[in-house]
Amino acid sequence: MNMTNLVAPKKLKYQAEFFKVPSWAAKPEPGVRLNVLKDGKVVDKHEIDEDPYFLFGRLDKVVDFVLSHPTISRVHFALVHHRSGSCFVVDLDSGYGTAINGTKLVANTPTKFNNGDQLQVGNSSRTYVLHLPQAELYADVPPSKRQLQQQQQEAEMARRREEAERELQEIERQKAKEKAMRAEREREERERAEAQEREEEERMERLEQERLQKLAEERIEQERLEDQRREERRRKKEEEDRREKRRREEQRRQEEEEERERETKRKEEEAEREREAERKREEEERRREEKRRQVAEYQRRKDEAEHRKEEAKQREEETKRVEEGEKEKTEEKSEKKRSRSSANDSSEDLDAKKSKMDIAEAKAKEKARAAVWLDIAKLLITPAYTSKKLTREAYKGLLSAAMKHPFDTFDEKLPNLYALKAFLDQNLHKYDWSLSEKKALDLAFKAVLTEVQSTNKKDATPTKRSSSRNELQEQKGTLKETTPKDKKVETDSPQRVTRSRSKK
Repeated sequence: MNMTNLVAPKKLKYQAEFFKVPSWAAKPEPGVRLNVLKDGKVVDKHEIDEDPYFLFGRLDKVVDFVLSHPTISRVHFALVHHRSGSCFVVDLDSGYGTAINGTKLVANTPTKFNNGDQLQVGNSSRTYVLHLPQAELYADVPPSKRQLQQQQQEAEMARRREEAERELQEIERQKAKEKAMRAEREREERERAEAQEREEEERMERLEQERLQKLAEERIEQERLEDQRREERRRKKEEEDRREKRRREEQRRQEEEEERERETKRKEEEAEREREAERKREEEERRREEKRRQVAEYQRRKDEAEHRKEEAKQREEETKRVEEGEKEKTEEKSEKKRSRSSANDSSEDLDAKKSKMDIAEAKAKEKARAAVWLDIAKLLITPAYTSKKLTREAYKGLLSAAMKHPFDTFDEKLPNLYALKAFLDQNLHKYDWSLSEKKALDLAFKAVLTEVQSTNKKDATPTKRSSSRNELQEQKGTLKETTPKDKKVETDSPQRVTRSRSKK
């Protein structure tokens, strides 16, 4: 059966933890109550006809009827109405138990509770008697033999209960007496403990006074020591101030001396810089003079070389004419015998050989130029190639064009270097160069220029000596004649060859 239709939900919510309502529970007929008896008198009545079950105990928030005796549990027992109209009592595992007519109930087991039965709860002196409304209908009927026996049993049980209650009262008096004696002993023990505490407090107070006195003496001693330390610190501070003052004066004198030394050194450095600048100006003037002299010497040598080339050319032409005359005289007879066709064939062969010789000579000159100038041209173009603006094909094409360009027309290496630089600048001018890239190109040229100048300085002295020796020999026009036995002529110069042939 659903209890929510018979019992309030709040009651079920709070009591479900302590008691599970059986399925046979039902709401009783009106008029069912419990009469509370004490010393054979009715002292209270509990109406138990509103719900199918009721809980009894000391926990007022859970139970329906509060029983305040100390031997009663929080939720002591439950009274449940059966759908047949009977009533049952269930002991909820209480501490001191529950009894019907002197018989102790088994915990958590429903026991029938008849009309007129007496219910004892714990050690309480109160008795609970069930009253059903059907029993009033048979109140004037004389009791039967069984009822008489039951009444006698009830009287005997009441007597026994009274004896038990008297024994309980005696036990309670004994307990009260023991409690009073225990309270007296506890009071005496408390008094003794309080006396001991007072003595301990007095002893602690004496110790505290001694400690405070000792602390005061220690404080006085500490103040005296602190005064001594302050005096000592004052003297040390005065001594440190004097030392600091002497140190600052010494430092000031040192700084003044260092300032004078720096001033003297600065003046000496300025004088040295002026002398160095003067030396640099003189050196620069000397280098310009040397450069002018080199240019003049270069121009003079160039003129002399051209003059020597012209003389050598004239001497070669004269030699060729003499040789051709001799050759014509010796081969005059053989030439008459040869036919015109053979003469033409021989002239064509000579022209082919001459053209092959010219091509080989040009290739040899190009190889010689590449051996001398290819590395220099690579050094000058490498910064432009590393900047990624000059492709590999353009780089190779520019090197090839530089090797084919006739820039090395001078006898000196330095003017040829300037000519090569001018040719490369003319070809690189079409690219857009940044300041850093231009600076890299200039630094590469300066490095090559420095290397060429250092090489010229190393080779300047022997070259001048050899050239002056050759010029002296040419001016004197010395000729070493050989003896008629070996008929050999020294060919140091084209002029000597010509003179020896003329003598022959």
